[in-house]
Amino acid sequence: MVSAAETCLQLVPTQYRKRGGKELEAHQYSVTEYYTAISMNELAVPAVFFSYDFSPVMLTIEEQRRPLLHFLTRVCAVVGGVFAVAGLLAKLL
Repeated sequence: MVSAAETCLQLVPTQYRKRGGKELEAHQYSVTEYYTAISMNELAVPAVFFSYDFSPVMLTIEEQRRPLLHFLTRVCAVVGGVFAVAGLLAKLL
């Protein structure tokens, strides 16, 4: 059994912005491979194909710091959720 392979490489330009104002240009990528089995009866030549897909959209990732009040609000939400679930379980049991 012979196989033909196709590899698709997808590139997305990415810009990272740190809090100090420093910027970094990079690319994120993903690779997908496809294999096709070819039987010996077929008149086909084993091959490898590469295709490149460049994204026209640029992804910007910006580092930000959230205020302390945001953190405290999330902690209160988690604690309230735990008490609510514990109350429901106590009523059911």
